[in-house]
Amino acid sequence: MASARTLGEQVYAWAYGRLGQRVGAGAPWELAHYALRGAGIVNSASPLDSGLSGVWGEPIALPRALPGDVLQLRNYAVVASTLHTAYFDDGTTRQHSDETAHRYASHIAIVAAPPDERSVSVLEQVAQAGPRVRQRAILLRDCGPIVQRTFQWQQDGLGRLRPCTLVQRTVLRVTGIARVYRASAAACLGAASQPST
Repeated sequence: MASARTLGEQVYAWAYGRLGQRVGAGAPWELAHYALRGAGIVNSASPLDSGLSGVWGEPIALPRALPGDVLQLRNYAVVASTLHTAYFDDGTTRQHSDETAHRYASHIAIVAAPPDERSVSVLEQVAQAGPRVRQRAILLRDCGPIVQRTFQWQQDGLGRLRPCTLVQRTVLRVTGIARVYRASAAACLGAASQPST
């Protein structure tokens, strides 16, 4: 039997080889499902049958994640709160703020690199993004403020278009649950419910 590390490397290689492609019907869980199968683990009842847990492997601590491990997010959100301040040359300012959120009720991805103190690089497919396999970082902890300064033309308090220095201060807040599973044949055994691709 291959070691968990060897299985993880196989899972990662299978998923990485699908960058830019759609796996299955494009659902996020299908990338992990077929990557495990590609590594020789006939695991999975679909995660819909198992409540999105228990079919991905042995649970491990997030800081121990390695390429090929499966990352599961539940009720996950990154909320970006930005304060925009325009500084005009006469000393006046104009401010406004906004907030944007990126949310997943549930999401499954393959770990692409060990996590750092703020994020983890993953291979994923997201229906809204294509659905194609892509690599990106998923934020795991709050961070900020992130400050950007640009020179722009903005309206002042009187509605006049004037040059200013625009300073944007963004704080990112992360909520939700992140779990990591390491592939193992014993942990993933179950009824195979999806055809192999």
